[in-house]
Amino acid sequence: MVNQQPPAAKPRSRTRLLIQTAVSLVLMVAIFYYLLRGIDLALVWAEIRAMTWTEDAVLALIGAWNLATYAFVWMSVTPGLSFGRAMLMTQSATAVTNTVPTAGPAIGVGLT
Repeated sequence: MVNQQPPAAKPRSRTRLLIQTAVSLVLMVAIFYYLLRGIDLALVWAEIRAMTWTEDAVLALIGAWNLATYAFVWMSVTPGLSFGRAMLMTQSATAVTNTVPTAGPAIGVGLT
């Protein structure tokens, strides 16, 4: 049996990196635009300020657990997937699915 060295990884092209960055920024702007256009942030902040610290803490814990559970599912069915990568995948797919009109669900499935 001959020991073969794995081929050296090709460096990523600068153009590809710039295109990926530009697409990510455009997607981020679109998500926040569609998310925030129908929300009165002053009213939301007033409701949050009206909550007690206990309610805020419980809400934050439940929200964090809810987000983490999706990553655990993907980690269990995808060998070698780290928690951070699983969170990145689930959050980006969910954000696009829920905020981009018309094609959002199709794009979200593609991201997954």
